[in-house]
Amino acid sequence: MAPRRTRRVGLKRVLRDRLAAGLVRSRCIDPGRDAAHRLTVVTLHRVLPESLRAQYPLNQLAVTPEFLSRCLQTLRRVYECVPLNEALGRFESGQALDKPLASVTFDDGQLDNFEFARPVLQDQGVRATFFVPVGSVGQGRLLWHDEIAYAAAAGQTPDPEEALPGRGLTSRASPGAWVRAAKTLGPKDRQRLMGRFQAKPPCHPEWEGMMNWSHLEQLQNAGHEIGSHGWTHELLEGLDAEELAQEVQGSRQELEKRLGHQVESFCYPNGQFDSAAYQAVKAAGYDCAVTTRWGSFRQSMDRFQLRRFNLEQELLQSADGDYSEDLLFWRLSERWPFRADPVARSGGGEEVA
Repeated sequence: MAPRRTRRVGLKRVLRDRLAAGLVRSRCIDPGRDAAHRLTVVTLHRVLPESLRAQYPLNQLAVTPEFLSRCLQTLRRVYECVPLNEALGRFESGQALDKPLASVTFDDGQLDNFEFARPVLQDQGVRATFFVPVGSVGQGRLLWHDEIAYAAAAGQTPDPEEALPGRGLTSRASPGAWVRAAKTLGPKDRQRLMGRFQAKPPCHPEWEGMMNWSHLEQLQNAGHEIGSHGWTHELLEGLDAEELAQEVQGSRQELEKRLGHQVESFCYPNGQFDSAAYQAVKAAGYDCAVTTRWGSFRQSMDRFQLRRFNLEQELLQSADGDYSEDLLFWRLSERWPFRADPVARSGGGEEVA
């Protein structure tokens, strides 16, 4: 007999599915109508086959190629999907549109974006925007949040009370809990923490890695946009002027030098910024910047605080585990009543990278 909580969760999912279907069938939610006067930007991070996704300790940030393909099929039917810089310019021009505009964005620049997302995008005829941490392009080292997560999954973390005192971590804390705790540190303290993790032997699988410059050139040549996600994926809040300049201006200059193309879009790591970071991005010559705040963009909003809809696989699956177009439409309608940000399935809490 199934535990009571499992039955209760299953019943809630069934009721949620029926409500979503009812809202769409009755046209209380109509994606084409609802998005007519706003720009829809969706965000994804990792695209991994299920066998690899199961190995990734922050797998709530990953979708399968099959899931991505079905999402793109839905989006293409309702929206015209173009890269962010193009979409924003056309949206703000006020020109008449046959379909509402949408942009698909990928954060973090991992190798799976090239190996698994690119073929799906090509098959669906969708051009996207890829935000890359420039200092990691072609490097063997993973981003800091992935290093922490893999170490935590392998039991290779330092003593939690010594490394992150007062944050309630235990030796059995989940990878997501370790990452969330690390995000509460200031830049210098987080760098010191990473020094302790980097002193340990790498424990990530061989298939892990970051895109290189050839991958980015191929994406750009296929019509995709390459934007900056900073230099080191360091959170920008609290950085000094020199560090901010490297993360914001330095990353843009390097991308433009390597790719021979103007870089117009910036993505705040973890969606976080303070006044100094906001002003640095504007002063660096970018045309726009995206956050992880949930929602769409309207004419009156700040183009340096663009909102996005994260597409988390579990949130868009029906009770039987299948992809649900109705749930996607509900989510993009801005009437979604559930958590807006990805939820870590192993240990709970938000996880945005």
